[in-house]
Amino acid sequence: MKTVGVIIGDYYQKLLRICDRHGIALNLDIENPSLKVFQEKALCDFLKYQIPMAVKACKGHDGAHIALVQKSIAGSNMSRFSIKYSGETLQPEQKQRLQDAGLEVRARFGYDTIISIKL
Repeated sequence: MKTVGVIIGDYYQKLLRICDRHGIALNLDIENPSLKVFQEKALCDFLKYQIPMAVKACKGHDGAHIALVQKSIAGSNMSRFSIKYSGETLQPEQKQRLQDAGLEVRARFGYDTIISIKL
């Protein structure tokens, strides 16, 4: 069983290079990097599919940024993993597809988009 730091670290290093090439600021806000992840595949799939969407939305936007965030959920053994990004806002049908897949989505024009999963 891997830790949050190990799983996200693999993606973060690749993402750092991509963001650097496109002038996108990248932040990492991991509350507990030593936390064991029981649903590794779910987290990896989330990162694998949502990171490219964030990069695509941010390309060509001055001052664009992406953040990978992990916060514990009070009163439970779960954490919320989020990808927060600026750039193009999701279309309503995109937002609905993500919600239908069980993800939490906050996306409004003029504000950041945040896509989250609870594990």
